[in-house]
Amino acid sequence: KEGVASESENKQVEALKMQLFEKESELAALRARLEDEGDQDEDEDRTGLSLPSTAELEALRTQLSLRETQVVQLQQELQTVKEELAATRDNVKAEASEVQRQLVTALAEVESQKSELVQAKSETVELEGKVKTMMDSMDQLKSENDSLRLAQEEAG
Repeated sequence: KEGVASESENKQVEALKMQLFEKESELAALRARLEDEGDQDEDEDRTGLSLPSTAELEALRTQLSLRETQVVQLQQELQTVKEELAATRDNVKAEASEVQRQLVTALAEVESQKSELVQAKSETVELEGKVKTMMDSMDQLKSENDSLRLAQEEAG
């Protein structure tokens, strides 16, 4: 369960990291393009060539702003996934600790029951010995009683 959840979350984290990297790359490319166009503006001013239109520059700025927003959103998603992953790990650790505690308790109980079983077996063997001794005594008394009865019958 933990391995599957962790693997799935790791894949999600990796996907978000990849998206973040792609957006940051796009953002860097747009910034570079704006800088190049700014440098080009200076060169064109000196050389007398035409400048990019304000609309083109505004469109690039809008794209840049959009990409920056997307990067922030991806960073927030990544942080959320990391927090969920940490919470899941904490829960799994807590559950594992509880299961381990229950296992230790169960093992202690099994050991106690084994000890009680050994004690009961020992007492059973002792009682069986006493029963055999009593049976032997009864057999001997019966034999003596039979002998006395025969003696009385013969005498009487």
